[in-house]
Amino acid sequence: MKNAIRRPILLLLAFLLTVAWVPISAASVQTEKGVVLNDLTDVPQGQVLSSELLVNPSFEEYSFSLVDNWQKRGEPHASLTVEKNVAGANGNCLKFVPGGNNGWNYVGVIGKDRNEMNLEANTVYVFSARFKRAGTGTPEAAICMRNAEGTPNKRLVLTDDNWTTLQLIYRGSAAATQCQFIAGIAEPQPQIGYGNSDPNLAVYIDDVSVKKYVNAPSSTFQKIDLSESKTLYGQGDSTGSIIVKGITESGKITIEPSSNLTYTSSDPRILSVDSTGTVTKNSTGLAVITASYTNPDGSKVSASIAVGSTNTNTISQNFNNDTFYNPDVDFQVLGVSNIGRAPEIGKVLKISKKPIGCLSTLPPWGFDLGGFLSTSQICEGWFYDNGTNVNANAALYFQSNSQNGGQAIPVTGRYQIGIDTSQDTAHYYFISNAGERNASCTGAGTIYTPMNGSNGVAKMERSKGWHQVTVVTLGKDADWFTDNGKVTIYFDGQQIFTENYVNPPIGCVRGNSYYDLPVGSYYDDFNIYEYSAFNRPPVVSNVVLSGCPMETNTLTVNCDISDIDGDEATPLYTWEESVDGLQWSVKEDSTSNTITIPVGYAGKYIRAKVTPRSQQAPHEGTPMYSDKILIQEYRTLPSASDLSLNGTGLIGETLSASYTYTAGSLPEGDTKIIWERKRNGSNQWVQIPSAGSSSGTYTLGLADANCSIRVVVTPVDVSGLEGPSVITPTSITVGADMCYFVATDGNDQNGGSINHPFKNWIKARDVIAEQMKIISQYGEELQPGPINVYLRGGVYGYLWKLSLNANYSGTENNPIVYSNYQDEKVRITNGRILDYSTASKLENSSNATDLEIYNRIQDPLAKKRIMRINLGVTNLDALHDYGFGSMFNSSPNYPVELFINGMAQELARWPNKDEQLIEITEVTAGADGQPFTIKYKDDNAYTQKWSSYGRDNIFIGGSLGNDWAKVYHKLDLAKTNFAGKTIGSTGNTPYKPAVGKKFYFYNIPEEIDQPGEYYIDRVNGVAYFYPPFDVTATNQNVEMTLSYNPGNIIDMAGAHDIEINGFDFDTSRRSMIVGYNTVKNIKIQDCNFSGGAAKAIELEGTNCLISGCHIRDMGSGGISINGGDRKTLTPANNIVEFNKIHNFNRHYRSSTPGISVSGVKQTIKDNVIFDGTGTMIQLFGANDTLIEKNEIYNAVTEESDIGAIYMGRKVHELGTVIRHNLFHDIGNTNGGWGQQSIFLDDGSAGAHIYNNIFAKATRTPSQGGTPSDDHAIKFNSAQYSLVENNIFVDAPSTISMLKRDPVENNQQIGWWLYHNSDNNVWEALENSGWGSQAWLAHYAGTQWDALSKSFTTNQHNELMGKTTDSQKKAVAKKYAPYITNTMKNNVLINVTEGGDGNVNQPINASGNVRIDETDGKHCFVNYGSIYQISSWGYSHIRSFIPDFPTLNTPSGAESTVGGTKPNITGAVAQLTSAMENTVKASYSYTDPDNDPEGCSEIVWYQSDNANGNFIEIGKKGHELWIDESLKGKYVRFEVKPYDRTGLYGNVVTSPSILIPNV
Repeated sequence: MKNAIRRPILLLLAFLLTVAWVPISAASVQTEKGVVLNDLTDVPQGQVLSSELLVNPSFEEYSFSLVDNWQKRGEPHASLTVEKNVAGANGNCLKFVPGGNNGWNYVGVIGKDRNEMNLEANTVYVFSARFKRAGTGTPEAAICMRNAEGTPNKRLVLTDDNWTTLQLIYRGSAAATQCQFIAGIAEPQPQIGYGNSDPNLAVYIDDVSVKKYVNAPSSTFQKIDLSESKTLYGQGDSTGSIIVKGITESGKITIEPSSNLTYTSSDPRILSVDSTGTVTKNSTGLAVITASYTNPDGSKVSASIAVGSTNTNTISQNFNNDTFYNPDVDFQVLGVSNIGRAPEIGKVLKISKKPIGCLSTLPPWGFDLGGFLSTSQICEGWFYDNGTNVNANAALYFQSNSQNGGQAIPVTGRYQIGIDTSQDTAHYYFISNAGERNASCTGAGTIYTPMNGSNGVAKMERSKGWHQVTVVTLGKDADWFTDNGKVTIYFDGQQIFTENYVNPPIGCVRGNSYYDLPVGSYYDDFNIYEYSAFNRPPVVSNVVLSGCPMETNTLTVNCDISDIDGDEATPLYTWEESVDGLQWSVKEDSTSNTITIPVGYAGKYIRAKVTPRSQQAPHEGTPMYSDKILIQEYRTLPSASDLSLNGTGLIGETLSASYTYTAGSLPEGDTKIIWERKRNGSNQWVQIPSAGSSSGTYTLGLADANCSIRVVVTPVDVSGLEGPSVITPTSITVGADMCYFVATDGNDQNGGSINHPFKNWIKARDVIAEQMKIISQYGEELQPGPINVYLRGGVYGYLWKLSLNANYSGTENNPIVYSNYQDEKVRITNGRILDYSTASKLENSSNATDLEIYNRIQDPLAKKRIMRINLGVTNLDALHDYGFGSMFNSSPNYPVELFINGMAQELARWPNKDEQLIEITEVTAGADGQPFTIKYKDDNAYTQKWSSYGRDNIFIGGSLGNDWAKVYHKLDLAKTNFAGKTIGSTGNTPYKPAVGKKFYFYNIPEEIDQPGEYYIDRVNGVAYFYPPFDVTATNQNVEMTLSYNPGNIIDMAGAHDIEINGFDFDTSRRSMIVGYNTVKNIKIQDCNFSGGAAKAIELEGTNCLISGCHIRDMGSGGISINGGDRKTLTPANNIVEFNKIHNFNRHYRSSTPGISVSGVKQTIKDNVIFDGTGTMIQLFGANDTLIEKNEIYNAVTEESDIGAIYMGRKVHELGTVIRHNLFHDIGNTNGGWGQQSIFLDDGSAGAHIYNNIFAKATRTPSQGGTPSDDHAIKFNSAQYSLVENNIFVDAPSTISMLKRDPVENNQQIGWWLYHNSDNNVWEALENSGWGSQAWLAHYAGTQWDALSKSFTTNQHNELMGKTTDSQKKAVAKKYAPYITNTMKNNVLINVTEGGDGNVNQPINASGNVRIDETDGKHCFVNYGSIYQISSWGYSHIRSFIPDFPTLNTPSGAESTVGGTKPNITGAVAQLTSAMENTVKASYSYTDPDNDPEGCSEIVWYQSDNANGNFIEIGKKGHELWIDESLKGKYVRFEVKPYDRTGLYGNVVTSPSILIPNV
């Protein structure tokens, strides 16, 4: 068989170019630190050879085409070809002809995903290859591991024409990177002459493989595999074996027969299996053999396989020879392999689509095994699943005959089972196509069924490996086209389909083709054979003898009788006795299944023989015996009475049973206590296996929901004699809710009920996992519905990180839901909660360090108000450089921060927030990616005031090199001279600073001069803070938290079917919830997130939902959503909807959007995103992204040359749709290269932008915006956009189309060259899946159709072959497009730029209209607050554009997600006493949700008169210090109310008051 994971010839050629050939010395045992082992007996004990192939073993991908020789690659000294029909080769092989280069010649062969492989330390690798002389010389074959320790190698001179295997067994003491496995020859060839070759020294190379030894898997297996077992017992076969392989994360291992391994046969009359796994053929037909293994922890794993037997002819193809196809003609059937289902099974089949123009005798759909035997027959095939979503499709197709005796008949049976990643990446699918049946018959029509467990369909999840499909038909020729028979289909031994119908015989087993060369789908072992379907004897099974084995008692035998022909069958009972259990005599034959033991039988054995008998011939089947029972002498039986059951019927509660034992002849022994359950609506009581048989207590679990519980007590005396069983007179009904509870006052020793909750959600997680394992172990089922983990209201500051993976996951029918209970408020913080009552005024401290800090404070009011608080921890993590292009790489977590009343405080800085920043005047040293030294403007020598103490921990932050690249750097004291206004950095910065760019200083104690600022003494663990509230007010309810604890709050690695609802998460030094390794069916709903140092949520997976969440005050973005497969365009189908996201750039101001999008098919809809310094939604390698019905405002508040929605440099980001969104109030007054609502940058793919409203969607004319710099939409050389049916209001221009030179006659030459010439851009394009059939088909007929066909490999190679700019330009002119962007039917209201409002490069524009500003704004319900178009507005617009659509955009009304905004009334400024010397802000705060006040923003203004022009003083907070400059002035304040959920209300201005001039 062949390995099913292969790579094309281009990979091999790329590898050949990268190998630097090194000479091989004589083989040695010791190679520096590496060891070459003599043979496999030297492998360390406890290790086994992994079944995983680390390199590709065959050359079948390269069949029937020449490999480019090295001369074509600039290496003229050797050649390499693929040869077929070489005697003794496994399919095709390589032929290597050496050249003369005064050196050594090698062929490098490597597989997997990379040209080089990393070797692990102290790991044994086995590298082997087969060689055969291809000429008349005596070449020296060699294998070598380059870059491993000592370059280990093996050599052998080839002196004959036989195949020879070289094997290198190597173990290195250290890891080796980029190791290359080389197979070739090792002999100097100076005599050949440089540039020549010598065919006499040529060699054939085949079966190159590398495996490694791994630690033997533990005896705890995740699953077992039976695919290597024999599945067809034909003529001459009598017995065989079931081969069981246990699977762990480290590989497969054979499980030998033991008591832990059991086997069963679904029909032992046909094929029986014993305890050793030996299968015995008894008759013809099909039986499902199931193996079950019990792990040491008690969990069970099982697997099944369909096994058939026949005594007649078989039509089979096992692909073990090359005669079943013509390799010169049939290009679809590409070969065979020596690695497959099992080495002893032989070769496998690989199928690819035939090339265009190829003459082939095969149809385009695949390879068929044809022929039929009878109406009752069995058809079988195998296909391979590579375990990924790339090139994974494979399916088996079975079809009934289309002719009978040369005449056409209806094809009534078509069945297909396999993989279709375009529909479902997680499950297999099944198709039944019976379109030619009579409509009145069973199954008419077509059924496509994903086998995902829904709608009663079997759930078959994909897994890497070989999979079996078996189709069994039952019927008679006379009953064709009727419902008088049956079709049954098995997948991996599990029945997935059955119907009552008689097809003509199945005459086709097909392996489908899906991919072009060299990719293919893999198949094996196609079989068609008949079986005896009628006139078979009856069968007896499950013979069980029960009852008390004592004189005078009655024994009963029970069994199952069946007759496959449907004849009536009855049993004959023969009771047999024995004195030794060996020799038996008949006691009596009877039709009764009971017998009473007479006195005098003590010490004898009794057994029952059951013979099945039928009314029709053959009348009698094979008898079966019960186990033997030893009869005891008569004694008085014990008894139990007064049985009672106590407890509450809730999951997590413990029930108890009590009874009274009455002795018979002997005292009590091990009385049996059996707990039973009965599901509501059922009459059947079943034993609860997990409860055991002797415990008087039982804790209710998930499987007990919606059930009744009772106890059966069987009294047992010390000799083991059992008395009559008694049952509790009443049962306890368990509630239907499957739920556990967690509470702050709980205890993890509790059962987890509402009355006895757990303390920690980890305990609930573990209990559920254990319950799920037990349910699986005993084959039980849960009722459909969620498994809830309810957290009771309270503050959870102690929870350990909740780590979830596949072992802690739910199912589609039973998702696990973590949520708050009945709207109780649950706060989960990863911070350290501080007690504000322990804080004290800094001015009252006598501590030396405190006094040092106090004396450094410069602001007089701050000196009176600053507080200190012990954090309870010392030696906190130091601050680090960070910003654009880097994260906190030197620390595992973000720095600790201080939060007060739900808001992050600001490290003390100068200039203060919202003040004019410091300008760079000179760059004296620096470059991109290097440290820098700069001079800055400081006319008042302000920075010289700072104390020398603590200067070694001062940082600066700002956009030093580019407006969109903010960075934060620690100052280097050696480069810093405040007197000289010179500073330098200790670390590298991504872009060299530029004159005119601006920054600020921070982490300076002297600059604590505004409420909300703080400084931390990280060594001593003390925070100095200026409270952001009125410190003079009474009854303060202050919440303080330190972001101290590391890591995420919830971590999901490959988890699935999990929901997280209704929690308030805050204060984390990383992202709060992360999901990776392709999580599935994750829902996060109605949660609040605040105070995260990174993001709120990061998910990489499929079918995930983030809905109704309030996300604010994040450090590095809001949500990151990723998933799907870009190579195949398999959709993730993730949705982010109805969220409120704002203030998410506390740490990273650049390229950290509210929503980051990657992968395929993410939907971003109905969100409100606002208050962001830069991008709000950004694509990072995404296809088919839908952005709709979002309201985006107050965006790009600091940066420039950026957009609220941004995508750039990725021409492969096709399928982006932006529709029905409302953009308003976008941009800032900082200038730069503009701020846009939508920015398609650096030659990106275009988007479909339609039905949006752009209102003040860039810097407006009143803010200084100009048509040349400020646009609602900007295309920086982006192509193939369609902009239609949008409304633009109050903008300098609508669209800017920037060019990438050269552009001639509107032909986009520079754009085409950029994507073909830049190595990084082209490499990303190639890696995306660009140009594949999946992409071309997916985008056919869309606006991206033409774009998806651009930039082909042939075009790129043509360009790369040119050396001069003029030659390259000539190539570009052959392929580059002209005007590709379109703008049509848009409405322009108050747009400065004339015409269509667009600037720079031309665009295909038509149907756009300009409407008078007054009439245009009257089209809105209330322009400026409610942006809906009124009925009159639509009528007015449609008078210009008759078919203008109704927009489904947000209105701009307040979203209620996260609550309702607070309000302020009664704002007045009040003078305090002369001693206080302040003006105090007074107002009344109210909140509709009763949320307490957070950190409301208060800004002070001054004027020379009461009604004059008020200017900002530069002071904030509840108090204003009256200095000399304010005396005689009028002052007032503005207050923006904040609640503690981060919501803010409208700004209110107080009346002004006069400051006395005294």
